[in-house]
Amino acid sequence: MSNNISIDRMLEIKRELNGTYGKDWIPLIPENGHYSVLWAIGEIGEMIDVIKKKGHKSIMEDSAVRDDFVKEIADVMSYLTSVMVCYDISAEELTTAYEEKHEYNMRRFSGKEEKSSYAENYHKA
Repeated sequence: MSNNISIDRMLEIKRELNGTYGKDWIPLIPENGHYSVLWAIGEIGEMIDVIKKKGHKSIMEDSAVRDDFVKEIADVMSYLTSVMVCYDISAEELTTAYEEKHEYNMRRFSGKEEKSSYAENYHKA
């Protein structure tokens, strides 16, 4: 097994889990996609709790705290993968969007593209 998980593998895991236990859960269909977004937000809150309660240093130096923090990241990613399944978003679609967003940000922050008012206001704060 590789130490790097692919988007395709994450989708496969989500579909396997849903296929096994999905009869007891809400269906992963577009009409229910917002629930997965909300659950992902809840897991982000749990990540924040680890940061607040344990601190940055503990995440970097305490293996148990780090393990908890990484598991919360995995939970967020799991729910975001559920969103992808709900809306039938492929690994290829996400990869393309991610790469395009990266290229855009590289141009935007290099000064080659006009900054948005949000970015200007963010950097003033």
